[in-house]
Amino acid sequence: MSWRNTGILAIAVAVVGLIAYRDVVGGNPDAGWDAVFEEPQPTLPADDIVLLLDLDPARVEAVAIDYRGKRSQSRRTAYGWSGTDRPRAIDDFVVGLSELAVILTVDEQPSDADLDGYGLADAVARIELDLDGGPALTIALGERNPSATAIYARAGGSDAVVLTGAVALWDLQKAVKAISHDDAGEGE
Repeated sequence: MSWRNTGILAIAVAVVGLIAYRDVVGGNPDAGWDAVFEEPQPTLPADDIVLLLDLDPARVEAVAIDYRGKRSQSRRTAYGWSGTDRPRAIDDFVVGLSELAVILTVDEQPSDADLDGYGLADAVARIELDLDGGPALTIALGERNPSATAIYARAGGSDAVVLTGAVALWDLQKAVKAISHDDAGEGE
């Protein structure tokens, strides 16, 4: 390779580098060359997240779940949760409920026929949370959306039908399995 070819190659590399710098930095004069070589940092949309419930998990005194024709109940005690040998599953369930986000409001004022279509006329699951020093919260979970990534839900006495994460149903199933059904005062 001659000096002439090496010079042309060096100029081409410099031009490509300047184009990349201009493309990455854009109109931000404060960004340096390190912006070209660093991975972009994702920004979390924490301010944009709307939670399904205004719930402090520490205030939940009792959980009642109606799911597939069975009622499962557990009450917080000094030693964990009653009616279960896996109190951590109930804690995880309550914390998971407090973190459920509203993905999309589907219908503000659904008709009875609409509720049936969402699986909420006769809800797949109903959850009642008794709170320390406040009114009970009720959540109704319906069917999965067509892509099975979310479920239809209504919460806190609202008429609105929203989509929330399908993980709620998985957490609910774990909680129901954790609560024993043979304890006459606490199970069914």
